Amino acid sequence: VLLLVNASCVTMGDAKKNNDELKTSMEELRLSAANNTQALEELKAENEKLKGEIEKLNFTIKQREESFDVRLLALEAKMNADAKVLAKNEEVAAPSQDILSIDIDKRYKAARKFHEDSNFDEAERYYRSIIGCPSKWYEEKAMYYLGLMYYDKKEHERSVVTLQDFVDKYPSSKNLPSAIYVQGESLSAMNKAEEAKLFFEDLVNRFPNSKEARDAKKRLKK
Repeated sequence: VLLLVNASCVTMGDAKKNNDELKTSMEELRLSAANNTQALEELKAENEKLKGEIEKLNFTIKQREESFDVRLLALEAKMNADAKVLAKNEEVAAPSQDILSIDIDKRYKAARKFHEDSNFDEAERYYRSIIGCPSKWYEEKAMYYLGLMYYDKKEHERSVVTLQDFVDKYPSSKNLPSAIYVQGESLSAMNKAEEAKLFFEDLVNRFPNSKEARDAKKRLKK
């Protein structure tokens, strides 16, 4: 009888031990499942993050492609207009020594005054007397306003070309948004709607907070 009782105790003890081990295993499985769920959620979050980065990268690539297209179109416009520009430039007398002997600040102010008074031939002579001078501040202004002057004269091809020279030489100028906008307007006036659209879109992408970008958005709607 004693042996049977002992055997029964052993069996019940083993069962309890096995039950405890089973509970432990189940708890470990539950924790493992929870960890796997958390890891899965983290992987999903990382995947969404990567998708966002890929979308940003694709957007940047698209912007650069559009910017490249704009530069190509500007180059094409420049090449097509070069002969006309050169021929037209020959009609304008080179700055005389009298003009070149004038202080550059006075020359610049005279050019602006002639421009404002619509005396375009004299304005062009004075602007051109500044282009190529050692002072980059005056040259930058002269190139920019010369491009605007051609637009005012409705010489739109010359405006696009001159302003593109300005954009290429002074890419950090505060007048860059204005120059790109006027190029778009010049192309629009030449009935080159698709080219004008690219310039306006480039302006909106590169300078979204500028006044010119707001104007460009209105032009794009039209």
